[in-house]
Amino acid sequence: MLLTEEPMFLRYLRRLQKKKEVRSPNGQPFGRRGQAVFINNTAASYHWGCYATSMAIYEALINAGYSVVSFDVETTHLGFGSAPETCTPEVIAAYGEQLASVNPMAYRAISDSDLVVVNGEGTIHRFHQGPRALLSTIKFATSIGKRVHLINHSCYPSGGGDPAAPHVEEFYRECLKDAERLVVRDTVSSLNLDRLGLPHSVGFDCLPAFVSGLQQIPSMEASIVIGAASWWEPHRAASFAKNLLEAGIDRNRRIIFLSGGFKRGPEEDPVHFANMKEVIPEMEFINPPSLGEWMGWIKSAEIVVTGRFHHFIAAAAVSAPIVYSPGNTPKMDAVAEMIGAPPCVETTGEGAHVRLREAIASPFRTSADQAQWVRKRALENLQF
Repeated sequence: MLLTEEPMFLRYLRRLQKKKEVRSPNGQPFGRRGQAVFINNTAASYHWGCYATSMAIYEALINAGYSVVSFDVETTHLGFGSAPETCTPEVIAAYGEQLASVNPMAYRAISDSDLVVVNGEGTIHRFHQGPRALLSTIKFATSIGKRVHLINHSCYPSGGGDPAAPHVEEFYRECLKDAERLVVRDTVSSLNLDRLGLPHSVGFDCLPAFVSGLQQIPSMEASIVIGAASWWEPHRAASFAKNLLEAGIDRNRRIIFLSGGFKRGPEEDPVHFANMKEVIPEMEFINPPSLGEWMGWIKSAEIVVTGRFHHFIAAAAVSAPIVYSPGNTPKMDAVAEMIGAPPCVETTGEGAHVRLREAIASPFRTSADQAQWVRKRALENLQF
């Protein structure tokens, strides 16, 4: 190269300057609105349904013009330090100082942020470390003037629709009162926030918003799709299987236990499957390698019988026939009521096989209008 020749890297930079800005799918420049911190990202932490909800949020932030810094659910539960049990200014300031010490990257990201988005999925209920950590982080962020959205969540201070202890209710109220947006997934959560005097909107789970953007959901072999709830004890899974047999489930059809996730599936699934397979030996364990195949098993199912919340949400999004059991909070029944579905079916206990037989004979399936409604309500979370 001649000494008078412009260095190669300068020529490269000059060419870049002549090009248009890199743009998102909606035609707008990436990062034009600043930095968003996405807290409680579940995409790589659990099953494919959680992947879909968090990727819906992540992609919506990118498309809205934010660069995104993300912290996964394990970090927010265990890596933000010990969460306080009161919400005074002094306590929250001390929590912020603790965060700066135990997780300086999270502290800096929040401090530098233009928007903090908290995915409340599966976390904002009762008063243990997980919800207290998220709520305290929300309060810390608003206390230093940050815009905060708490979305895609069910809010159960007591674990249900009844009021919690006064100090728990006060903690929830104080931590959330300055958030810019609160979006719940169900009507019972909405009533809880009404009781706390907190303005909010009612959306839906984010999964249908992401699924609607899939180019294709593959067809899988028609089968009876079974799922177990995360909170079940092993004996409950075995009892569920026995009741399925007594209900007359068609053992001439392929019967699968649907698991799977992006980096890992639910740890409890192999345990539940093992207990159910002792009762139904022909049951197969299915671990789909992609969200598309996970959705394909649900969409192609002859029927889905499950205790898992996101199996229900996915079935509602693609109009698959489904029978579903209650969760460990009221959200399953509340969501069913929202979309005009029948109440949950208790799949264990006295008379469970009779209840299952009746439900399997006439499973719920969303109409085209209902499926469109859940997709539209899911977008309520993503107004950034």
